[in-house]
Amino acid sequence: MAKTQKRAAKSAKKAKKLAVKTAVKAKAQKAEKAEKTVAKAKKKEKVVEGFAQKVSAEEGLKDFEIVLYPLITEKAVGMIETQNKLSFVVSKKATKQTVKKAVQELYNIKIEGVRIVNDLKGRKKAIVKVSKEFKADEIATKMGVI
Repeated sequence: MAKTQKRAAKSAKKAKKLAVKTAVKAKAQKAEKAEKTVAKAKKKEKVVEGFAQKVSAEEGLKDFEIVLYPLITEKAVGMIETQNKLSFVVSKKATKQTVKKAVQELYNIKIEGVRIVNDLKGRKKAIVKVSKEFKADEIATKMGVI
């Protein structure tokens, strides 16, 4: 029986060591997970900071830097005549609000809405719906488009 008691004692020691190792490993895993969570939070903060820098860069653009040139295609001319819309190629940094403000100030017109489209040629186009008070074909004529 002495042999079985010794074996049982050895097994108990091994089990105790294994339990301690497992607990240490679990603590290490928790710490590693916490570090990853902190790293993710820092990364999100950087993204937010980058967004703030992007917004401030947009504010620095002038109206003539936002609206690069009017777009003259068959489809654009059709929109001018039928839907009272103008098409412009705009800066990559431009947003709907900045385009609306720039077009209103450059051409002294009221805008109902703006749609932004990135085309396959790598340009950013803005389709601007002109208010009913103004006629897009008259504005296009003044710009020299039609």
